[in-house]
Amino acid sequence: MPVCNKTVIKSDMLVLDTSRCYPVIDGIYDTGYTCRKVAQAFAGFNCDFAFCMSRHKSHVIAAKVLVHNKWIVFPRE
Repeated sequence: MPVCNKTVIKSDMLVLDTSRCYPVIDGIYDTGYTCRKVAQAFAGFNCDFAFCMSRHKSHVIAAKVLVHNKWIVFPRE
């Protein structure tokens, strides 16, 4: 799922099969804005969402829940 500047680029999406389940993995669940946009783009498909880090303890699967409000900088950005 190509996302650039929090915008889903649907023209670059691969053709997906509705009979399959797709994992959707993102670096951080912060505000949930990107997750909502991606979920809207995947409407009609069976997807499981997971995140490397989350600022909130919630229903999402996250490897680490952050307990601070510091800014996170990813080297690739």
